Amino acid sequence: MERYFGLDTHDIQSIDAAKLYYSGLTQAQVAQRLHVARPTVSKLLAHAKRRGFVRMQVIDPREYDETLVASLTERFNLRDVVLVSSNQPTAVALYGALGRAGAKLLRSIVRDGDLIGVVPSRTLRAVAEFLDYSPRSGVKIVQVSNGLSCPAQRSSEKMLLRMASAFNAQTVGLEVPTFSHSVSAQNKLLACGHIRKIVALINSARIIVYTVGDIKSDSALILDSSLSAREKAILLERSVGDICSRFIDKKGRICIPDLNNRTLGITLPQVRHMEQKILVAGGREKVPVIAAALQNGYVNRLVTDVSTARSVLRETD
Repeated sequence: MERYFGLDTHDIQSIDAAKLYYSGLTQAQVAQRLHVARPTVSKLLAHAKRRGFVRMQVIDPREYDETLVASLTERFNLRDVVLVSSNQPTAVALYGALGRAGAKLLRSIVRDGDLIGVVPSRTLRAVAEFLDYSPRSGVKIVQVSNGLSCPAQRSSEKMLLRMASAFNAQTVGLEVPTFSHSVSAQNKLLACGHIRKIVALINSARIIVYTVGDIKSDSALILDSSLSAREKAILLERSVGDICSRFIDKKGRICIPDLNNRTLGITLPQVRHMEQKILVAGGREKVPVIAAALQNGYVNRLVTDVSTARSVLRETD
């Protein structure tokens, strides 16, 4: 079978049929133009879709609210605001919409030699899944925090590998507990050679892409953690959520300084001083912690849903 640019004659015929059909012709008219039977046109169109020659796009005007984007950009000094529709049928669908938009934004700013800091989460797994193959040279994906989950989770490793495969990058994991029992234990960990290397990489990262945890979603993980009963009670009472496992109140202040000193991973000052700070987060429960992150300089590129964006503006009036 003859091929052109990797296409066989069936591929080419299906592309020709699709171009005619989606220009406004009926299937019968396409059949006449191509000198084939009408049922053949239907099969050619189906083949074009399967091969990815035809891509359907739904335009939701709510995702292009220029006034909302401008208000967020001006109030929080943002470089980018990407909105997705809040009208998602399930939480999984919202993760998917945020992930798709987050992947597109991340792909647009990654360049050769970049170090990209990530924190494993459901949202970041969605971002990774939607990353198209966009190879770069010398890119590293660095895990900058474990979040509140087990550091050895297979899903975290899969997320790192999926993201790395998109950019032809190397991965650097962070397989240590999120919280140490004491500051001295924390210092011993930081003295280890491989941990020192990861900390150095975190300091060198140009990009961080992360989500935030709200206290409602965090509560089960907090209760199941190794934290003391007093620490758990304080977090559940005062915190609005976490940024890279650093628990903050509604004004963005650290809730428990001693716990913060025993938390291994990127610090909030390090997040603030990153060149590219991409927050991908949405949903009503996350509004207070998203607002705190925006008000305190931990974000300069935001991906969220329309309803959350409007609620954040009301929260920060």
